[in-house]
Amino acid sequence: MKPGAVFKCDFGPARGSEPDGSKRPAVVVSPSRFNSVLNTVIVIPFTTGRLVKDRKEAVCSFVPSGVGGLDEDSTAQANNIRVIDKTFLVEELKPLPEDFLDDVYAAVAEYLDLWGE
Repeated sequence: MKPGAVFKCDFGPARGSEPDGSKRPAVVVSPSRFNSVLNTVIVIPFTTGRLVKDRKEAVCSFVPSGVGGLDEDSTAQANNIRVIDKTFLVEELKPLPEDFLDDVYAAVAEYLDLWGE
């Protein structure tokens, strides 16, 4: 499984400020070399409820409808990084194009402060 793969995922019941537990799309961001040997993957869930189109908010990345097989304009929420078992990957959609995946990675790096303040 390659980074950029988009799946509908079953996140189970939500707790606190987690995304609701419905099946929702998410993009795989963990490296292929780990995805091929581990039973889990790291994903970034999408939301349609809070769209951020201009990257003023660094922890989100806008993805328009149709890209990655998404039915609606969506925002990848880097602040909701999840590690999930592969059994929760319900349906594979289309892969996220590299330029959109790069923007998701940039949002994750910003959120985790990988480049330092």
